[in-house]
Amino acid sequence: FARLQGRIEDKATEAGIRVEYVNAAYTSQTCHACGRLGRRDEQAEFVCPHEDCHVSEFQADINAAANIARRANPWGESVRWEPGR
Repeated sequence: FARLQGRIEDKATEAGIRVEYVNAAYTSQTCHACGRLGRRDEQAEFVCPHEDCHVSEFQADINAAANIARRANPWGESVRWEPGR
């Protein structure tokens, strides 16, 4: 992973993209919608047991990615919108 991280840093620097590190702890166990802890009964499945949350089951990796994106930029889009992009 350190080698992959280094390559990503190098390529991002070459392209003028800022690299930001985010603590990934509990990202696959936290609901991306309500922010509370849920369950991982199976490796690829996230379940939010809270009845007032609209998420019941979700793919665990996508759930974790949404949480990481929110930690990196809690205010919205992580990439500036450009026409034709």
